Order: sequence, then structure tokens, then C-alpha cells
Amino acid sequence: MADVDTKPPSGLDGGVELRRWLDAHRSRGAMLFAEEFGMWHVFRHAEAKKVLSDPATFSNDTLIGDSPEMDVIRGLLQYDIGMMDPPKHRTMRSFVNQAFTPRVTAQLEPQIAAITSRLLSSTGPDLVAGLTDPLPVTVIASLLGVPDQDMLHSLVDALFSGGTTEERMSLSPSEQVALLTYVKGKVDETHSYLVSLCRSRRKSPAPGLLNSLIESEVDGVRLSDDEIAGFARALLVAGHVTTKLLLGNCLLYLGSHPSIQADLRADPSGIPAAVEEIFRLRPPLVRVQRLARSDVSFEGVTISKDQSVSVWIAAANRDPLVFSAPDEYRPGRSAGHLGFGHGIHFCVGAPLTRLETRVALRAVLERFPSYTVDSVEFHDYSELIGPGRLVIA
Repeated sequence: MADVDTKPPSGLDGGVELRRWLDAHRSRGAMLFAEEFGMWHVFRHAEAKKVLSDPATFSNDTLIGDSPEMDVIRGLLQYDIGMMDPPKHRTMRSFVNQAFTPRVTAQLEPQIAAITSRLLSSTGPDLVAGLTDPLPVTVIASLLGVPDQDMLHSLVDALFSGGTTEERMSLSPSEQVALLTYVKGKVDETHSYLVSLCRSRRKSPAPGLLNSLIESEVDGVRLSDDEIAGFARALLVAGHVTTKLLLGNCLLYLGSHPSIQADLRADPSGIPAAVEEIFRLRPPLVRVQRLARSDVSFEGVTISKDQSVSVWIAAANRDPLVFSAPDEYRPGRSAGHLGFGHGIHFCVGAPLTRLETRVALRAVLERFPSYTVDSVEFHDYSELIGPGRLVIA
């Protein structure tokens, strides 16, 4: 298949060209090998679920190789539950599930509503700057019980620094290491702050998820301050990005579909189903990576040890073998999308992201009798698609 373009386009147009690329490849088959990258692409829903359901074969720890850049990245992702495989992942997830319960999430609804109302009362026409960007960090800080929100905001800003994807890709090796070192410095600073806060909370408990994690116990073992701080960092980053982009995608979609917007104003009980369907159509995270632990026969092909497997969530979510009329907005579908992943790495913060998005979306619809999209600029970061600026009229 030498004539097949195996390099996906960027998402700077909101994913229009990317969706065309994915549709074209999915229609040819479930799998595609990109020889120049040593990577397998997975496009269909069934095969995507198989990969995500099999951590024994397809590892979540995709950091291989030795280089200055990789050393910095490993430092960035230390203690990140999203990079762990069993049995370590199973143990960490047990602690998190014990402390981060559905009840804990549900109790946040009044706070989320109050934070959203406060942000909307002072926001300008750009809903990203006024709402979708500050909301997730503020909510997660409240959930954790972290008083220094500026510290958390500065970490998120650092993680997405460095200019556009094209500008980052054009950096020299030494410039890339310098950028990563700067980011790691912010990560280390935040980590040290959270560890210090954990130590303080052990002496003087206070409300919040940090204390719940401190008090949680599995088989007579408790988490270290480093492990708790690492989870808090991972929750902050993943929760911020997913919620910011999902809410932005929902606001963008409704701003471009006034009839759907009017229906949800008339009957807000339809908002949860609308969020799920827009999530299916426009997932913020368009693909996830896995790494083959050994040579494996999979769906008629042989994937070699240490080859990367790129699971395209955006393609699986529009698989016509699973979703009838996959490009149409049809809330209340029986089949589930893969926006939050699948298997043991199903997003631990999914209930919180859903709650924040539903509460904020309802507040926007109540505040504005109607709105349209005046202009939009898309977030420029690899594997993520959503508004980086969304001006309404």
C-alpha cells in the first residue's frame, strides 16, 4: 500500500481533514501499518476495544528508548497512574476508587454550579478564556482541597507552552530539551508543593480528596506522599484537558446547531444524552497509544515487540458497523463511545468531567437566550482537538 498516506493531518481545522483521513482508512480495513513510523493504526470499534482491554499484550507504558528528551518525559510522567500496567495499576486504582467515589463527585455539583455562575458573571465573549479554561482547574483544586490554585494554573500553562505544534517540531534537540526541562521544573515545583501539603494534612486533616487518599488503605498498605501527589498531578492535567475541550466542543457544536440548542433550553433533561453524543462525534482525545509487549498475532497481522499501536478513538466512535448513520447527531444511542477509553484504564475522572460539562452547559444555555459562534481557533496540540478560543455572539 505504498500509495496510502499513513501520516494523519493535524486537527487545526477542528478535525475535518482528520475525519476524512480516518474514514478513508477505516473503509479499507481495521488496521494499517505506517512503516516509516513503525506504528500500527487501529480504526474500528471492535479492534480498538480489544487493544484497550488487553494490557497484558498492549502496555500503557509507551516510553521506550534512551535520549535526553525521553529522560525528561519519564520524569514528567513519574507516578502517573495512566502510564502504569498491572499489578501496580491495579493497586493504585484500588486506592483511588476507595477515595474518589461517585458520592464524592456528586457532592461537588453545588460547588461546580457556583463556580460556573461566578465565571459566567464576568466572562467576555470568549467562552474558552472566561469559562472552559478556568473551570476545570478551579473544580479540581476544590476537589483535592488545594488552597493554591495559582500553582495548579501555572503547571497547566507550562504543559501547553512552546508555541504551535509546528513550532515545537521545528525546535532543535537542545531547544526541545530546554523546553521539556522548563516544563519538568514546573512539574517538580507542583509535586513538591503537593507533597508538602500531604505532610501537613497528615498532621492537620482538612476536607478534600488529598485527605481521603491519605486515609485510604488497601491490604494494610497506605499510599506515600509522592504517590498521592503524583495522582493529584495526573488528575489535574487529564481532568483539565478533557473537561476544557469536551465542554468547548459541546459549546461549539450547539453554537453551530441552533435547533438543538433550542431543544435543550426547552428541555434541559436532554443535556446528558447530548453531551454523550457530542463526545462521540467530537472526542477531545482523538487517539491513545499502546506498546506491544511481545510479538503478537492480532486480527490477521503480526505486531512485533515494542511496536507502537495507535488506537483512533475518533475513528472507532464513527464506526458504521457499530453506529448507524455515524456522522449524524442522534442522542440516546445504545452503543457506547470510547471517548473515556475502555478496560482498566477507563478514565477515573469520567464522572467528574461529565458532571462539570452538564452543569456548565446548562448554565450557559440559561444565561444566553441564544448564541452563535462568531469565531473559533482550535487548540494546537498533538492528539487533542477542541477550541483554544471560542468567541460567541
